[in-house]
Amino acid sequence: MSKQTSVEWLFQELWNRPKDRMVWHSILEKAKQMEKEQSLNFAKHCLDKAKDLDVRTAFLNVEQYYETFNTKNQ
Repeated sequence: MSKQTSVEWLFQELWNRPKDRMVWHSILEKAKQMEKEQSLNFAKHCLDKAKDLDVRTAFLNVEQYYETFNTKNQ
């Protein structure tokens, strides 16, 4: 079984319930695009925060960067 994103998992769970499948497919595609944009924005945020640090220090700070990123983008 391939690894799913949380968005794909949620969609799979909701897919089995009665609804208009075309609407849900559209929602999934939008959510996947949003997830991609969030991932890219987080990567850019990490690179910006770590630009003056060595790789090991930057790697160790990723969780901190994530918290800062999420707080800033809520």
